[in-house]
Amino acid sequence: MAHDYRSPLDNADEELVKYKNPYLKGMEDQSICTIWSTDAPTDYIRSATVFLEAEYANPDSPIHQDPPLPIPPDPDDNSLRPLKTDDDVFDAARIWLKCPLDHAIVMKYPTQLVQLNGWVGYSRVTLYYEKFMGTHQPRLLMTIKWVCPNTLDGIAEGDTIDRQWVDEPKAYKCSYVALCDYDNLVLLRFGNVLGIEGVRVTAVSRDGMRLAFLGFLLEACDAVLGEPGSGLS
Repeated sequence: MAHDYRSPLDNADEELVKYKNPYLKGMEDQSICTIWSTDAPTDYIRSATVFLEAEYANPDSPIHQDPPLPIPPDPDDNSLRPLKTDDDVFDAARIWLKCPLDHAIVMKYPTQLVQLNGWVGYSRVTLYYEKFMGTHQPRLLMTIKWVCPNTLDGIAEGDTIDRQWVDEPKAYKCSYVALCDYDNLVLLRFGNVLGIEGVRVTAVSRDGMRLAFLGFLLEACDAVLGEPGSGLS
């Protein structure tokens, strides 16, 4: 019997917002962004592994009720329908990549998250938001931008990254942005160190996508929401 792999955060697709470049003249209007050195994806994979091992060790964890994860498809399987558009990438990756990610994150944040799937302008995106609690406007935690196949090879060169990958995430006012073209995952962590705008760029191979993705989202949730029960959210 086939398992139902729908995400616990799934919702109908919708047009989210019309993207307009909000840039003003000045320091923000620069075509380069410093890339910081990083040990990721090792860091992300390690944090996700620690989290999952703790869940498996807890007999009351919902991880024991979840269906087995779907196996990522073999990239050399010629029977698969060719992927041509960002919608194709989203439809294919949501089963074996996004759905397991959602099942994992709601184990730690069972009631605090809302997910929106749709389009920002012409971009196919998934947005992870803080659930509206009536005390303040919901905060955007992480953005996934789904792009056409073979888009993400070598997007960063030396100490610069192409501006197209910087402008839109800044417009979202989101520090955690993931880019996925199905075969490549690139994680962008934006921030400011000593007045220098920078981004930590992490390219992830296919065999590490799930764990690195989960570690990235865990970091985003911890940064914005804090630990569950800590009173920081």
